[in-house]
Amino acid sequence: MSGAWVRGFELNAFFEGERASTMHILTARPGTELETDLSLPNDKATRVLQIEFTGRKPRCDFAPPLHLIIADRIISYSVKAELR
Repeated sequence: MSGAWVRGFELNAFFEGERASTMHILTARPGTELETDLSLPNDKATRVLQIEFTGRKPRCDFAPPLHLIIADRIISYSVKAELR
């Protein structure tokens, strides 16, 4: 799987299949979250990453309308934008 991931203070939004851009910071809303063990700095910045990983979707969503994707292994990632 690959897509744009917006990660920041109380913000976790994944856009499957999309290319990361600064516009994702403005359009990030609760919907699909990415669960991963990737360690990002805890400096209150909001980052947009382009990420590729192997992962899975749970068989059922526990708190609709929130959806969760679990990243089992990160293949690559890069920070495309950052807002402090």
